[in-house]
Amino acid sequence: MKRISFDYDGTLTRPRIRAYAKLCKRLGYDIHILTSRQNDITSPDYLYDALGHDFFCYRGILYCNDEVFALAEELGISEENIHFNPGGFESSGRWKSTFFRTEHEEGRKYILHLDDDPEVIQRLNKDKYQCWHEVTAVSCFKTAPWVDKCNILLADTDWAAYLALKANS
Repeated sequence: MKRISFDYDGTLTRPRIRAYAKLCKRLGYDIHILTSRQNDITSPDYLYDALGHDFFCYRGILYCNDEVFALAEELGISEENIHFNPGGFESSGRWKSTFFRTEHEEGRKYILHLDDDPEVIQRLNKDKYQCWHEVTAVSCFKTAPWVDKCNILLADTDWAAYLALKANS
């Protein structure tokens, strides 16, 4: 199955990217969320409120992971396809690169990863050229022409899907 992954914060939280993910899902792609958020209840940064909601604290900001699960449900993404970073935001690029390398070694290959973090994009694309994995990272940072880049990448693997994406994006 052809896999595409999206970063959560700053990427999948944007309506246009959410719509693109939904379209890719409808076209048969296996959609994954890779987030730099933690989901480790043993972490000192992991908190609960009285209602049982879980939070992750980073640099004094509380992030609620319930919103990640809610968006995944809205997009039809299963919980097994949500991947949290055990190291938190500080090690995001290294973790995502290691994730794709492990998936590649186990025969699960990704075509595309969309992210808003320039350091993550640079790290993933550098590691791709060193043959650690096959995923191509595309930046959606600011006004990057991410839709065209994504469509071209997907055209290399599935021309019919490319035509459908081009017509709908």
